[in-house]
Amino acid sequence: MQEKSNNLLIPIAIIIAGGLIFWGIMSNQKKPEQPSDALNPESETQEIQTTSTDAVGVLKTDYILGNPDADLILITFSDFECSFCKIFHQTMHQIIDEYGKDGRVAWVFRQFPIHGVTAEEKAAATRCAGQLGGNNKFWEMSDKIFKTEFSQERSFVTEQLAELARAMGLEEKNFLTCLDNKNTIASVQQEYQTGVNAGVLGESGTTGGTPYTIILTRMGKTYPINGAQPYSVVKSIIDIILQGQ
Repeated sequence: MQEKSNNLLIPIAIIIAGGLIFWGIMSNQKKPEQPSDALNPESETQEIQTTSTDAVGVLKTDYILGNPDADLILITFSDFECSFCKIFHQTMHQIIDEYGKDGRVAWVFRQFPIHGVTAEEKAAATRCAGQLGGNNKFWEMSDKIFKTEFSQERSFVTEQLAELARAMGLEEKNFLTCLDNKNTIASVQQEYQTGVNAGVLGESGTTGGTPYTIILTRMGKTYPINGAQPYSVVKSIIDIILQGQ
């Protein structure tokens, strides 16, 4: 019974999301953001609203999958120890497969580790992969971390990350040096702060969570997506925004 109910939510969510996004495109008024369960992928009927904030934008330190000049940039704040983030990571790859090849949509993966020290270390590992191997290695490391079953012991987590780096062709010594560099952790913490400023944790600082995605248009308008929304819902929002432009 619950499964049937959840199946009905998806088309309802598409209709609601479509209407709200269209309203946001046609109107200059800003609606107040409503609290929502950002950790629950089944909360598909939440209101997705237009926002306008200076806290959101592509940074020079960002790694981008797709054309940096795309019509829409999707900025996802994610945590490698968040199970819903893992699901949404695959959803976003589907979105890029469909909309990224012709330059309509690009994707920025922004670190937002809220599940402890090992989550922060995994976030740092992706930045080290990017520093040592460039944009492609950043995304390769991100994908591999989500697919790897990690130990609960931090020392073993470091060893596993080093193994991933070796398998990707990165020099292990340089990788571990980068991982232990305070500047690397500082860059992760700076990304985290951009997420706080963008509203990932909600207005109260406790009502939000990861994954949290912001769609940024060429005109600077932003549309937040709370939680691990399914592909069908994300696709419907993107289609309506692109048509509105």
